[in-house]
Amino acid sequence: MTRIRYFKVTDGHLKSKEILLGNDAVVVNLLSTNNGLSYTIVSVGNSTVVEQGNASSLHMLKKKVKYSLKTMGKTFNDEIRKKREHQLSV
Repeated sequence: MTRIRYFKVTDGHLKSKEILLGNDAVVVNLLSTNNGLSYTIVSVGNSTVVEQGNASSLHMLKKKVKYSLKTMGKTFNDEIRKKREHQLSV
């Protein structure tokens, strides 16, 4: 796996597709409320919250989620994006 894909559920709520972790799968919820940004990692098998946390920006929130999943045993491939060549229009 290289990236975690999120889709919009409602305003201020993003949800990931299922992520396989060993014999179980988890879903990540990203929430934006008046209190700030938070995440929850929920087990699909028994619907329990595996981990939760918060951050000051969406970027930091996603980094914390990825780090948490890595500590749970999920491996992520390094992604090297090719630079696009800029074309000058004349």
